[in-house]
Amino acid sequence: MGGVLFIGFLSLLFGGMLGVCSLISQPVRVLTQEPEPDLLAPGEVYFIRGDRNIRSPWRAKEEAWKARQVNRLIVTEGELNLWSENRLVVAEPKDEEESSGWGGNFQLSLTAVNFRIMEEQVQMVTDLKLPALLPNTTFTYKVVGRFAPDAEGGYVFIPEEGTLGQAPLGNVPVVRELLFGFLRRQFEKAGELEWVAESFAEMDVLETTPGRMVMQRKERG
Repeated sequence: MGGVLFIGFLSLLFGGMLGVCSLISQPVRVLTQEPEPDLLAPGEVYFIRGDRNIRSPWRAKEEAWKARQVNRLIVTEGELNLWSENRLVVAEPKDEEESSGWGGNFQLSLTAVNFRIMEEQVQMVTDLKLPALLPNTTFTYKVVGRFAPDAEGGYVFIPEEGTLGQAPLGNVPVVRELLFGFLRRQFEKAGELEWVAESFAEMDVLETTPGRMVMQRKERG
């Protein structure tokens, strides 16, 4: 009886893993506005792409903030996405030594994060690939959460829900934090973004309204 139960447990576990892998690999529908409920299939995963403003002086805003010339900054959704397209990209490895060997099969390539700023929440979406292992497969990761005051001062992003492909892995508490933390580290390693973490650590006010974010830095003194 014990052997039968063990085999049954393994079958259930293996079947569940296959089911999750299948959901992860399924594409996600991309929209530009809120859809009509009757046009969506039951359980269909989608995301509404954030705005992209191509006439924004985002570079001047970035430099002014980094140089501490301003302590209050209003960023629109379009400006945030322009900044992301130029700063938040993890490209495929170009160095043969970096991409060779067993570990090279798991080198990630991530597209720029697309932001959508809502009333109290922020949606972030990126496509990721394993170029060496699965060159023709794209996985879409979506996370929705909010910025909240940190216990140590400043603000921190708290993921609340999300999906990887069609799989609702971002709704599982432990997996949600692990998944978001892992992908965040990929972007942190990709470029010189230490100042972003420092900015959030000394933030006094961070508010979101549909389409824009207001940030107020603590005064030094």
